[in-house]
Amino acid sequence: MEQFKIKLSEEDFVTYYLFKASRSKSTRTKRVRNWLVISGLFFAIGSLFYQTDNDLYGYTFCFFGLLTFILYPFYDKQQYRRYYLNYIRENFGNRIDKESTLAINSDQIQISSIGYQGRIEVTEIEKINETFSHIFMELKSGDTLIIPKKIDEYQKLNDKLEMVAMEKGISWNKDLKWKGTG
Repeated sequence: MEQFKIKLSEEDFVTYYLFKASRSKSTRTKRVRNWLVISGLFFAIGSLFYQTDNDLYGYTFCFFGLLTFILYPFYDKQQYRRYYLNYIRENFGNRIDKESTLAINSDQIQISSIGYQGRIEVTEIEKINETFSHIFMELKSGDTLIIPKKIDEYQKLNDKLEMVAMEKGISWNKDLKWKGTG
């Protein structure tokens, strides 16, 4: 059984939550709806002022509508990042920067760290998502195992996971262009 040392940082957790949110249809719909409603309100108020011969206010609100339409997505990404960072600090603070050992064979994955030891049957892996910087193993229970690619012996770990995934018929989704932007 091969063993690999893993240490998860806050950024690893944030990247996972941003990846998960970017794959959620309801989250994407909510973000687009908020963006369009806020921008639309500025345009609507601007057009009301313009129709009542308050051109200066009309142009001002339309300008802010345009500015919101262009800049809101950047603001929204930062808000999500900040929200997830606070959530992670509150709920996973004791797991950040703690070294864990991951041992893999063809039947199970063993995880151990200070005060914790667990086993995951390989048949419990629903799918594996690979991004530019991480591998996310989604389990049938809803949990996810986060593996950063910056670890020592990453290529050896990746080869082992690919072999196990192929043997057990686990889907492996590669989205190497996704870089954590939400």
